[in-house]
Amino acid sequence: HVTVVGHSLGAGVAVLMTALLNQNTTLPNARCYGYATPACVSPPLAERLKKTVTSCVLRDDAVPRLSEKHCARLAREIVADDENYRERFAKDRAAYSQHVKQIGRKEGMVHADAPPPPPPPPPP
Repeated sequence: HVTVVGHSLGAGVAVLMTALLNQNTTLPNARCYGYATPACVSPPLAERLKKTVTSCVLRDDAVPRLSEKHCARLAREIVADDENYRERFAKDRAAYSQHVKQIGRKEGMVHADAPPPPPPPPPP
């Protein structure tokens, strides 16, 4: 018997590893215990994994409740709520890029001086 354990991102990896291990019929059955496991598999695979995966969530932890759908919705709401989103995003990205360029300068690290990519377009 194999037991795979992980927390947060590691729990997502543990779930995927358990799914892979249980596909191989020559290996013993794998069992997974995930703590704050993110949504990382499709609904049909999640249904098949119910017998082998136990996921523990502490109160209202956001990580296990996030999904691609929820993240996309949040991004749409943020963009729709902020008239100045594109301008603010560009300023934040430029400031962050400048900050990153300074990291390691004292140690002699070399950074590419490419301009930052443009902000993503607003959703339709």
